[in-house]
Amino acid sequence: MDQRSERRAQVYAQGRFLLRADISRFYPSIYTHSIPWALHGKEYSKQHKFDPNLGNRLDKLVQACQHGQTNGIPIGPDTSLLIAEALLCKVDAELAKLNIAGLRYVDDYELVFDSQAAALEGLSLFQEALLDLELHLNPAKTKVLPLPQRIEETWGDTLKGFDLNPSSPSFKSQLIHFFDTAFELSHAFPDTGVLKYAAGRIANIRNWKSHYDIAEDLLVQAARVEAGALPVVLNTILRQPATDDARKNRRHNLLLKTIIEHAPQRHSSEVAWSVWGCIAQGFKLSTDSLKFVVKMEDSICALAALHARALGLAEAPAELDALAAALTSGELYDSRWMLAYEAAVRGWLAPADGKDFVASDGNFAKLKAAGVRFYDETKTALPPLPPPKAKTSDYEGLGQLINFSGSEDTEDEPGDETGEYF
Repeated sequence: MDQRSERRAQVYAQGRFLLRADISRFYPSIYTHSIPWALHGKEYSKQHKFDPNLGNRLDKLVQACQHGQTNGIPIGPDTSLLIAEALLCKVDAELAKLNIAGLRYVDDYELVFDSQAAALEGLSLFQEALLDLELHLNPAKTKVLPLPQRIEETWGDTLKGFDLNPSSPSFKSQLIHFFDTAFELSHAFPDTGVLKYAAGRIANIRNWKSHYDIAEDLLVQAARVEAGALPVVLNTILRQPATDDARKNRRHNLLLKTIIEHAPQRHSSEVAWSVWGCIAQGFKLSTDSLKFVVKMEDSICALAALHARALGLAEAPAELDALAAALTSGELYDSRWMLAYEAAVRGWLAPADGKDFVASDGNFAKLKAAGVRFYDETKTALPPLPPPKAKTSDYEGLGQLINFSGSEDTEDEPGDETGEYF
């Protein structure tokens, strides 16, 4: 990502029109049978659909990860990144026939042409190459633009240009102006991670002097508006003790409301971070938040809530008893396998029949005997900040590459966050 701007400048210099496009709902829309098509050729694969070749084996394995479905591959695992590359390299090979300059970042394409007519012709070939693999362009983000175009998004340039120096007498004003600008930009550039980037810029400040309180209020506001910023916000606020009840209540309120707002939408990351935030600070999960977590049918969120209950941090502990329905031998091979295994071996829940269904299963019994665990209940605090860099002035900025995990079909620009180390 840190090379993207330089590569863009090189590519943009080689033409007069830019075709910018990305693939609609890329991972959820991948047709698993297209994996052997990409690896072995479509016609060959259709004639040898039952051969035990690599493509067919991957096809079956990916289906097994998705309850036998042939549409979509799991989002997150590195195996999915490799499969996605196998598919898109096939598309790249077709585009290479145009003998044009271009670049691809995951499923975002930027291709340069000498004329608008050539760009439209290239778009047609691009669509054909994608359709051959049952993929489609996102029409809202596919456009032909005259060059020159900006190398980086304007909001990234704006926020990067702020001088945030806690040693300065005007730091409070700097901080307010920075977040005021970030809040305005978040409206102008929705779904681009503006507030997550803003929170990341101050995530590693050490010497707050007397300005931390207002910083936390601004960070909490950012997390309430853009829940994807919550992990970065927690990275700051959990390093500062809440010394008064009002601040504790604001933190507690942020986390509970995030759970209640995002659990019905199955936003697992936001909910999991919120439950973890409550555990890390010793906050109780409310009755309503527990009910919403149970309805999610998400193993990670459920295990975090059970961990909170084991620590006495559940307002209504009995609300989580409904999760015991997942403790069956059949569930070990379904979507909630991690909940079934972990809750049973840790004694957080008990199966209705009282039998040790994990020990009775030939595969999971081996994991249990080896002491394998997937949930680490010791990770209830942030790791220490890295040592400060050697510096020649009162402060010095250090760029950090942050992997944004936005929703499908969003862009996260400019692609890095700058944390200040003091």
